[in-house]
Amino acid sequence: MGPNPTHLNPSLKSRPVGIRDLASELLVHTLSFLDTQDIARCIGVCRYFADLVRCELFLQYRIELARNGMVDGPSGTLPVAKRLQRIHQYSANLCSGTLDHETLDSHPEFARQFLNLEWSSLRPPNISATAMFRESSKMVLSIFTRGSSKAGVPSRRWLMPIGTPRDHTRRMNDWAVDRAQDLLVTVEKVYTDMNGQPSKGLLRPVIMISKGLPFYP
Repeated sequence: MGPNPTHLNPSLKSRPVGIRDLASELLVHTLSFLDTQDIARCIGVCRYFADLVRCELFLQYRIELARNGMVDGPSGTLPVAKRLQRIHQYSANLCSGTLDHETLDSHPEFARQFLNLEWSSLRPPNISATAMFRESSKMVLSIFTRGSSKAGVPSRRWLMPIGTPRDHTRRMNDWAVDRAQDLLVTVEKVYTDMNGQPSKGLLRPVIMISKGLPFYP
């Protein structure tokens, strides 16, 4: 007969297995499948989970993506640390109103087309990736989109009408091209009082710049 279990040395008894006994890589891999809100909730479960989430770059990256309303791109383009750094910079620029104005210097054929347009606008023409000008009786935004030789996508320029005919309650005041989210974003002044004074500004994501398609949030 074998030994009686009651006579075993207490020091030889196996202790209960806890969450800390699992490899941190396994926990991170498991957490990565959770929804971003659930990942954030794990911070309040215990100190170990909080340290794990706050120290793991990929989990931080997932949380920052959600905070800034962004979606991830192809995973092989940049390392996670670099992508997280870009999100922080993007968020800081958005809060400070710093816009990234692109130019057509590397595309002389589009620059010539751009400068040959019939300009009639308070905004002076320049070699910019986007510009607003008047075409007959309507305002038009000229938008340049870069191509990709690797993906076989040509560069092109297209025009987008601005505003609604006979609607004088709103006017586009500024715009920005957000390449990171494939968006053209406009800032509109909304006029609602009788004196024609703008009552508020409206930030609108308008269009997917790579395809020229309307953006639906």
